[in-house]
Amino acid sequence: MNSQKVNLSTPNILGGIGGIFLVIGFLSNFLELVGLVLVLVAFYQYSQILNKPSIFQYGLSWGIFFFVTRISLIFFAGATITSTFTSIFTSDFTSDFSIYRDISVFLAIVGALLTYGAAIFAAIKLKKVLIELSIILNRNLCDITVKFIYWGAILSIVLIGVIATYIGIILLTVAFFTAQKEIQLNNTEEKS
Repeated sequence: MNSQKVNLSTPNILGGIGGIFLVIGFLSNFLELVGLVLVLVAFYQYSQILNKPSIFQYGLSWGIFFFVTRISLIFFAGATITSTFTSIFTSDFTSDFSIYRDISVFLAIVGALLTYGAAIFAAIKLKKVLIELSIILNRNLCDITVKFIYWGAILSIVLIGVIATYIGIILLTVAFFTAQKEIQLNNTEEKS
């Protein structure tokens, strides 16, 4: 049985920087996208180093659902704003513009449901990634992070859920930066 020390500095730093970009992503969608890509690259590197493809598979699923959540949130916000302005400027119910108001309300509801569902699925996938990574990252910090992000997704209907999700992303960033720098891997290859 061979064992080797593996350096984890690169995925730790990439994940931490990606987490910072996710946290400040409310300033710009581009920053959030950069953060998402950096965290996904960190997940990929962890999966390669630990020889656990499930880390990247769950991480990629999380990334897709996270991205869908953000896109549908933009869709939801746009439909809500359109619905509000249509309601303000067309007070007559028999107006030709009432159809636009009805469509905008319908699109706002669909956007809200898509956002809510994608946020919950993203939290579930991230939980699976962090369970796999708990040997590297601080186990207690991973558990707390998952709880904040999961309950934040469920409670995202109210403002407290959004705040909990951001706290969870901050904790994820801290988990990356405080992760082990090296890990001892045991190879069980048979020599002939």
